[in-house]
Amino acid sequence: MYQDVISVENSPLLKINNIGCSNDPSHNRFGPGMRNVYLIHYVIKGKGYYNGTKVCRGQGFLITKGQFEEYFPDENDPWEYLWVTSSDDNILKLFEHYNADSKTLVFNYPNILDVENAMHFIRKNNGLRLSAAQILEMFLHILNGHANSNKNDKSDSEIYVDFCKNYINTNLHKQISIKEIVDALGISSAYLLKIFKLKTGLSPKQYMTALRLNSARKLLTETNLTITQVANSLGFDDVLSFSRFFRKKEGISPKEYRSFISKNKI
Repeated sequence: MYQDVISVENSPLLKINNIGCSNDPSHNRFGPGMRNVYLIHYVIKGKGYYNGTKVCRGQGFLITKGQFEEYFPDENDPWEYLWVTSSDDNILKLFEHYNADSKTLVFNYPNILDVENAMHFIRKNNGLRLSAAQILEMFLHILNGHANSNKNDKSDSEIYVDFCKNYINTNLHKQISIKEIVDALGISSAYLLKIFKLKTGLSPKQYMTALRLNSARKLLTETNLTITQVANSLGFDDVLSFSRFFRKKEGISPKEYRSFISKNKI
């Protein structure tokens, strides 16, 4: 017997058709053949074989559209699994997060609890129709736990530096203090300075300054925003402080820079 939740809505983001689970050996098999959908299988219990490769609890396998496939449960310890089905070609971009073997398309996932929780929800709500957003959220919750587990090859310092850069990039429109970044990370400002400079050659403040300056140049040359609007977009309190910042770095005012670029366009 198998159970699933489905969505018949189209999604502007990623279309997930259904998410289901089964412990029925007669159902948990396919092929040999091919289908016109993408599938992700998470083995929850037991084991089976996917295109000749053994797959056990804590592992799963990917199926791409139009791919030859054959899978079946082990006779003595038949598998129980959860699957995700999508007809959307965009899901291929997410397949990279699974770090599956390039030949077998088998992957490991240590966060079995997230998959088991999804399975329990499906069994209680078999046949439930979900909105496109609801079923996508359910899938992304499983994926997030799996994707995070695949980032363990990064050192703590790399994670801290990546967070700092991303924080600056996404908050460039407002005043940013180093204190709020280190408070979010739970590390000292001296340690952040050390690792950030080691990885980028710049201090966080120098990185922020360079990013603001490059963004200012781009906004002045590629948009029709007023100087005040450019200043607001880059987190300056007022146009005068932005003009002082820009003149100090470029030697001319934002207005003069825009005029000079406009006149010298080829």
